[in-house]
Amino acid sequence: MAHLTFVRRLATAALLAALVGACATTPEPAPAPEAPPAGDDAPVDEDPETPEPPQPDSDDAADEPADEEPADEPTEVPDERIAVVDVRVAEHDGYDRVVFELSGTAEAWNVEYGEALGQGSGEPVEVAGAATLRVSVDGVGYPADLPAGVTPWTNDPLAGPGTSIVEVVHDAIFEGRHTFFVGTEGELPYFTSVLEDPHRIIIDVVHPMS
Repeated sequence: MAHLTFVRRLATAALLAALVGACATTPEPAPAPEAPPAGDDAPVDEDPETPEPPQPDSDDAADEPADEEPADEPTEVPDERIAVVDVRVAEHDGYDRVVFELSGTAEAWNVEYGEALGQGSGEPVEVAGAATLRVSVDGVGYPADLPAGVTPWTNDPLAGPGTSIVEVVHDAIFEGRHTFFVGTEGELPYFTSVLEDPHRIIIDVVHPMS
């Protein structure tokens, strides 16, 4: 009986050993995946679909600025000299007026009381009256440099009405400036203005208070 029990135990131990050995066996690795076929048979990855940009409506398209041609280089405008072509004096109600008419638009001009000194020479210029308005006009040319038919006013002294303006004296044209002296009955108030077609510089000298 004891011998039979020993045999059963021995068989049980052998079975347990076989089971443990089977559990401890390392599993075989799974087969590697097949590489994709090369050459013409390889699948081509397509780019994701790109949405088309929105197209402007016809009205919006009309508002878009057109491509402009590059502007031409500015051409140099010839330097055209002008001239004081006429001087006139007249009396009005409450003031005397002197008008300087030009052949074009003056670059600049100035009117102020001061000494009657010749332009360039600095010598005194004889002007009738108790005070002198110095009038200068810039951008003028010498007679030879002026367009055909344009002659500067260089006349003898022009007598004024005598109430506030006594006389107007031409001085000189020098380095693009023409100067005049307006003799007045004193340093009276005066006003300047400009009229066009033709371009005129106007000086109104107020009559003295009686």
